[in-house]
Amino acid sequence: MADVSDIKFGTDGWRGVMAREFTFDNVRRVGQAVAEWMKGQPGPKPPVIIGYDRRFSSDAFAAELAKVLAANQLKVTVCSEPLPTPAVTLLTQKLKAVGLVVTASHNPPSHNGIKIKLQGRPAGEAVTQAVEALIDRAHPARVGGEPVGSKSYMKDYVAYLKSRTSPEKWLKDLKRPVVVDYLHGASGGVMAEILPKNRLIEIRAGRDPLFGGVNPEPIEENLGALKKAVVDNKALLGIAIDGDGDRVAIIDDQGRYL
Repeated sequence: MADVSDIKFGTDGWRGVMAREFTFDNVRRVGQAVAEWMKGQPGPKPPVIIGYDRRFSSDAFAAELAKVLAANQLKVTVCSEPLPTPAVTLLTQKLKAVGLVVTASHNPPSHNGIKIKLQGRPAGEAVTQAVEALIDRAHPARVGGEPVGSKSYMKDYVAYLKSRTSPEKWLKDLKRPVVVDYLHGASGGVMAEILPKNRLIEIRAGRDPLFGGVNPEPIEENLGALKKAVVDNKALLGIAIDGDGDRVAIIDDQGRYL
């Protein structure tokens, strides 16, 4: 087992290289620490929503995390498909839940991580430091508790996006296509639920745990394919979305990175 010092939380979570720092054992340790923190809070315990991205074994890590939390007598639901991090963040507010997301965001494919979300935003440093301090306070539980639930929340997320963008007000004026580059991340296909097919061109939308050999970070050096697609299709603009859907970049109609 890795030393406790190997698990350090950043702004809203912890990440590491898979099979080195980010292992099933360490995921269980973090899960138990989150459970200890939740059990230490006053009042009824909120439900836990666990999401995950398209990285290698993210769904398996999410299932193991859920098993530990459920064994601590917490009500846990795992998303039934990969979901962008902002969707889980939204659910923490809508369902008054604690959100955990298995993702390493825009980092290389060898990495994975766990983000903590509360009240519609990233968990603050006080929370992440408290969780970090509770690592190895108790041995990870894995038996008992209520069965872990599974549910699709993609429709909830799409409905929220539509409510915030009101596409019916501006789609009629969209005369040229928009190119969306998902960088093989968890947002793949989301924009197809908002934009009409004849005004949308999607690239790198499918799951690829290696992200096509390009880190899923929407910086200019990774967006050659998007620039080309915008120019070739005479598109209005290009939108790149990172691996877990919480940051974007824009390419203008001349193929320039903004």
